[in-house]
Amino acid sequence: MVDKRNNFWESKRVFITGASGFIGSHLVESLVRMGANVRALVHYNSRNDIGILNQLNSDVFDSFEVVFGDITDSDQMESDIKSSDIVFHLAALIGIPY
Repeated sequence: MVDKRNNFWESKRVFITGASGFIGSHLVESLVRMGANVRALVHYNSRNDIGILNQLNSDVFDSFEVVFGDITDSDQMESDIKSSDIVFHLAALIGIPY
């Protein structure tokens, strides 16, 4: 259990790109448990697949916002970053064949 007294993360507005991956999903979980208000960016896909975030416990899963989008959409990124205190940029292309 995380002690929330004098916690830096308490009520911080955190935006995380690449949140559906291994590292991103664990960061989402940790920050939610420390009291942060987390918005998790997941690369838009037609299946509404949120990757590893699906595996989080319901107490964590119900405590953050999933945002679908693309980091190459500068208008969306500007808006999301502007309303955030802290940004973790973990988005990356994986399995690039060239």
